[in-house]
Amino acid sequence: LLVEQEWLEPPQLDKFLDMMGDEDLKEEILEKLNRGKKSATQMEKWEVVLGKIEKPMNEETRKKRGKKGTPTAQDILMHLHFKLLYPRLDINVSKMMNHLLKSPFCVHPKTHRICIPIDPEKLDKFDPTEVPSLEDALRDLDTKAASNAKQGYTNSLLDDHILTFRNSFLKPLVAESMAKRRQDNDSTMQF
Repeated sequence: LLVEQEWLEPPQLDKFLDMMGDEDLKEEILEKLNRGKKSATQMEKWEVVLGKIEKPMNEETRKKRGKKGTPTAQDILMHLHFKLLYPRLDINVSKMMNHLLKSPFCVHPKTHRICIPIDPEKLDKFDPTEVPSLEDALRDLDTKAASNAKQGYTNSLLDDHILTFRNSFLKPLVAESMAKRRQDNDSTMQF
């Protein structure tokens, strides 16, 4: 991800270093990166950043970092991970029902696309423009009904998505629930 998004290249570098919340550390890292080789890879630059964040602190830095409100190395790394790797949601998405697709197979109010489950193993191949719309699904069902095909979801546009939901979400959930139930039963039967 670091390599793909080039966080350690201008203009993202300044934003990236600002996320650390420690101006002195930012200056140290910039100085070290500017002294280093210009053709350094993202991973080499990350090693420089990591080295500066995790470097043993001298007494002055230790006192400064020990002050309330000054981030520790662990705080900085956790903050960077959170800012860069976790999905971002705006406030409306979190609090307004019509902004958040919560259930599989519900319909987005503006695009009319169906909220489909995504196979975590195939996340890289997911294309949101290929998600079926409500109109597509209705057209598909009408075509099947006109040809006297079997009613219901079987042989429909949503088959693959229903299987994904079953295999990626429901089956593991049932298996986990059964294992917990067995474990609970076993623990209550011990004398």
